[in-house]
Amino acid sequence: MGLTTTFGHGEIISATSFNNTHSTVYAKALDNIDVLKKLNATVLHEVDATTMAGHSKLSGKNFDQIVFNFPHVGYVFGLKDKDMIRLNQDFVSGFFNNAGMILSVDGEVHIRHRWTSRV
Repeated sequence: MGLTTTFGHGEIISATSFNNTHSTVYAKALDNIDVLKKLNATVLHEVDATTMAGHSKLSGKNFDQIVFNFPHVGYVFGLKDKDMIRLNQDFVSGFFNNAGMILSVDGEVHIRHRWTSRV
């Protein structure tokens, strides 16, 4: 929420989620979505980060910054640790490949890991 509240508007922000966030387990998600919409940000659900460049609302756009918070495939019970690591590596690689297709020439990609401390 920091960017939209800092700018005071959200016209230049597109926020996406993989899940249909209206039925999410994230406690603050609905409040955050309401703030984004009130500030006129674009909010899209069911966007796969590994195929986002082909999404009808994102295709053909160029973004100056793409921020990906907590990229992780989730937990798949029964998989060995090395297999989970490979799934996550493939996921992040797919994200970077797609981000490159919609990133402006001098654009930046920022990834925030779950355990990254706030500065």
